Amino acid sequence: FYFYAYNVSNYAKLFKYNGTTVTQISNTSPGGSDWPSSLTQLGSNLYFSSYDNGNHVYKYDGTSLTMISDPSANNVNAVTVAGSNLYYILNTGGGNINFLYKYDGTTATLISMPADTSAFELMSGGSNLYAVGYNYVTGAKKVFKYDGTTLTQISDTNTSGSHNDDPWLVNYNAGLFYYTAFDGTKTNLYEYDGTTSTALLDSQAGGPDNIGAPFTMGSKLYFRGYNGSIGGVYSYDGSSLATIYNNSAFSVNDLVATSNKVFFNVSDNSPNASPPS
Repeated sequence: FYFYAYNVSNYAKLFKYNGTTVTQISNTSPGGSDWPSSLTQLGSNLYFSSYDNGNHVYKYDGTSLTMISDPSANNVNAVTVAGSNLYYILNTGGGNINFLYKYDGTTATLISMPADTSAFELMSGGSNLYAVGYNYVTGAKKVFKYDGTTLTQISDTNTSGSHNDDPWLVNYNAGLFYYTAFDGTKTNLYEYDGTTSTALLDSQAGGPDNIGAPFTMGSKLYFRGYNGSIGGVYSYDGSSLATIYNNSAFSVNDLVATSNKVFFNVSDNSPNASPPS
């Protein structure tokens, strides 16, 4: 297995352990830390981001280390595998202009985004890649799907003002992709089945607890939100929505999962409020 740790010179490097011996495999920044991150396996190769006068993508085949991203770029992040391809975001130092690349094991190819649009967040969804595209002229963010050949915009929830959906990529499970997006008045959780996006909850406009803090545990998706005027915690199993907790007098704040249990806290603006049941 692979891990990063500090060597005897107190520099962060990437190491491998074969069950017997620990071996340092990265030294992209001699005399300094490599800060390896985004360790991702594709086939028999390991890919990761490592520092060398900027962050670059490297491939390790078990013997040798090879830079696969443009060496003139100064920042690479979001290394992700979808299907049989590796994807990463590259910044050439041009402010908000981020470029999306696909690597098939041999060749890195630039994926064309819409005009004035940069790639930001990436998430694997089976054979598809999901990405947030940011229009640095209008400020609008939308969700896109890339199937290895074609880039398709799948979110357009906010059609007013700046048209900014302000999405958050949440999860992919059993052919269904989930994301949150703003529709101009509220944030909702959406399910995308490969063709259509559907809002899972009628979140209250302007409520203090629009859809938030989504996470998965087992086969279920958990999140907080307002259903009408009642704030609560909800779960979704891919077909039905279940209410775990709701109380019109309290707002749900943080959610966390541990030991197959969901924990959350609630708040009330009234002084000396009694604990909710």
